[in-house]
Amino acid sequence: MDGQMSLQITSMADIFMIILVFLLKTYGTGAIDVTPSPGLVMPLAATVSGPAEGVKLEIAEGAVRVNGAQVAAIKDFEFSSGDLSAVGASKTLAAALDTEIRERPGSQVIVLADRRAPYVTIKAALASAAVSGYTDFKLAVVNPN
Repeated sequence: MDGQMSLQITSMADIFMIILVFLLKTYGTGAIDVTPSPGLVMPLAATVSGPAEGVKLEIAEGAVRVNGAQVAAIKDFEFSSGDLSAVGASKTLAAALDTEIRERPGSQVIVLADRRAPYVTIKAALASAAVSGYTDFKLAVVNPN
């Protein structure tokens, strides 16, 4: 064998980049409530993160607000049937979110929903945001501690 071997670093760098992106996208931190078995010692981790920034979407019993301004009136946590599109998104909410995404492209949606809000209403709000081009959502909850 007289030929010289060479390492194709470009292909290897591409693979490492794909793995890195995959790991970064799948890594997440969040609070869960688990009770370990007796004798199991869990490792400690400290997280320091600033407050999340984004478009604030509030779902209350009588209104849906975007950044504090009412954009859709709802009754008993339900959008009117005429306001819902074929994909289940609210047309008025999607129009308001279209305006927000033009002003702040690439931002995320932080959903603050009343605990009595049914899943169907939250799903319609998220569908409205998705139709408007938002892909990053955070659901705000209260830590009981």
